[in-house]
Amino acid sequence: LVVMTGITSTMNFTMDGARGQLLQVAGLMTLDIFGFVQVSGGFAIDKGLGNVTLADGSEVQVDELLLGASNLNAFVGVNGGKDNATGLQAVGVDLALAMLSDKSDSTRSWTSLQATAHSAGLIGIDGITLSGENIAIDVNQANKAGDSVVDYSAGKTALAVKTGINAGDSITLDMDGVDGNLLRATGTLALNVYGFLQARGGFALESRR
Repeated sequence: LVVMTGITSTMNFTMDGARGQLLQVAGLMTLDIFGFVQVSGGFAIDKGLGNVTLADGSEVQVDELLLGASNLNAFVGVNGGKDNATGLQAVGVDLALAMLSDKSDSTRSWTSLQATAHSAGLIGIDGITLSGENIAIDVNQANKAGDSVVDYSAGKTALAVKTGINAGDSITLDMDGVDGNLLRATGTLALNVYGFLQARGGFALESRR
């Protein structure tokens, strides 16, 4: 279906009917809440229908609510945007969040998150610095006891979460269902407490069940 949008311009509908009833929005966002919360960057929200493969091999039709962000810069604290800002700042954040629920059984749902940040840390606290670089976070959870998680390994569930307005702005989830319910964070941390305590190095935290 081609729709006229002007004297010489048109737009083609390209939405896939397999997604069912679909709602999508994407763009660039700038948010400032009294200087306490400041966020800017690309974003996308997608609500539709999909199919996933669980770690036990079963296939489920799900309602999908997908939220993505790209090149996001965020600040939470006081005096945001000023020289005397104090709080938590994150730069270069890309994230993909998938909230899925069984189309035929509302008691079953799954949450998956993959996010990276170029840097994050505390600013404006005299004598104390805490910063992180190349931070990566993976979350894959089945929200009903006894359920298997969604398997995003090769040949299983293919889910790309849109993160902005450009065609290439997306993150493809790739967490392996073999890991089960997963919480994982990795990166590099640096700590300086009044020059008395200094530490820097890689870190990893992981919980599976």
